[in-house]
Amino acid sequence: MDTEPGQSWKTEFTRIAARGRALARRLEEDHDRQTRDRRARQDRDGDASDDIDMAGMAFLLATEAQIAAFHQRLDTYDAAVVDALMANAEAQERLQATIDRMLGRAHVLPDGRRVFATADGQRVFDEHGTEIGPDVIDPASIDPSRPSWEDFLDARQQQRTLREEAEALRDYQDRLDEARERLGQGDLTADDLDDLRETLDADMPDAVRRRLDLPELSEQPDRTGPEEGSGPGSLDLGALGRDLAATGLQM
Repeated sequence: MDTEPGQSWKTEFTRIAARGRALARRLEEDHDRQTRDRRARQDRDGDASDDIDMAGMAFLLATEAQIAAFHQRLDTYDAAVVDALMANAEAQERLQATIDRMLGRAHVLPDGRRVFATADGQRVFDEHGTEIGPDVIDPASIDPSRPSWEDFLDARQQQRTLREEAEALRDYQDRLDEARERLGQGDLTADDLDDLRETLDADMPDAVRRRLDLPELSEQPDRTGPEEGSGPGSLDLGALGRDLAATGLQM
């Protein structure tokens, strides 16, 4: 199983913090650029015919107030994404610490493999999901106070959900940046803004929706880390790593 080094968390926090600082500058810069672009277009069109065309286009294009309001919407969304990424990174760090503790308490075979017995005491798996036969170790010989295979598997599965959530949040950040680029082109109508808003709202990750007090598109439990020894039914998150079969599990 992969474990990310502590340095990766520092890198992620640094990246997220930089993203947050950029939000403070973005609205003003985009608004100034939009104003300059519109004035430049007006300066280029000098004859009466062009003036008529521009007047017709101005009637169709979104107003500066609408553009500015949409910029503010994007910054609100982006701030929620940054907050969600910070919470996700912290949750992953706590979860990794829990997994490390479980590995530290696992039964160790003579060859160094760390193994876990199932809660019913009938089967044994190593940390990579490979089942260990009774010819290697009797499941009953493993101290039942050690973490069970189910607890360890659930923790690893939670990593999968958290990492997938982080990836979805970063992808959504890219979508917000693309929307800003569209605004900067200065050719969007009010209908275009409505379509863009609807698309962004439809594709918004639930972690962002929760921070904006918007209805979630799917029901998801809170992402909280497991406690060692807790049963699988008490865990809220689902899984990172490779898909796991019912038997002969692989990670």
